[in-house]
Amino acid sequence: MLENDEAVSTLHARGSKGAHIRHWVYAAARIAGVLILAIVFYGIINHSPTRRSGPKAPEFTPAVNWGSNGKTLVIFVRHGCHYCQMSHGFFERLAVISNAHSASTHILFVTPDSREVSLHDLPLVSTSVEMRNGVDIGDYVSSTPTMFLVDHRGRIAHTWSGFIPPEQEKEVTDAVF
Repeated sequence: MLENDEAVSTLHARGSKGAHIRHWVYAAARIAGVLILAIVFYGIINHSPTRRSGPKAPEFTPAVNWGSNGKTLVIFVRHGCHYCQMSHGFFERLAVISNAHSASTHILFVTPDSREVSLHDLPLVSTSVEMRNGVDIGDYVSSTPTMFLVDHRGRIAHTWSGFIPPEQEKEVTDAVF
């Protein structure tokens, strides 16, 4: 009879231990679910395309008066950059569109190169766009070309990095102009 009592006690102990483990598993699953919902909700709020303000735009010397421009397209380029050379035609089209829109969007090229090198690489610089030369762009971007669309409050609204293929140019021009 003692053997049967021990067997029943062992089964009873295992059952309560199993119930205890199940309780903790369900509690952990509920906590994980709440955390996942919080992360998703936080991501939706902070990555919404209608976000009111993005990260602050870089400070340049002399300072850029973001408020007087409406929008500013800051384009980081450097001499010897293959993708910058491939993007030259697109940059020219942006300058033409900017002129056609009566400069509703200001275009600012930023480069570590001298003005002479910039004028050789980007002849359009001498016409309708502003150029900042001798800037250590490594403080702002990790690759070129990189474009920041900055709003009138000095906040980055959009960012594009690398070569923009022709089939994606409209997406950029729609956002910029």
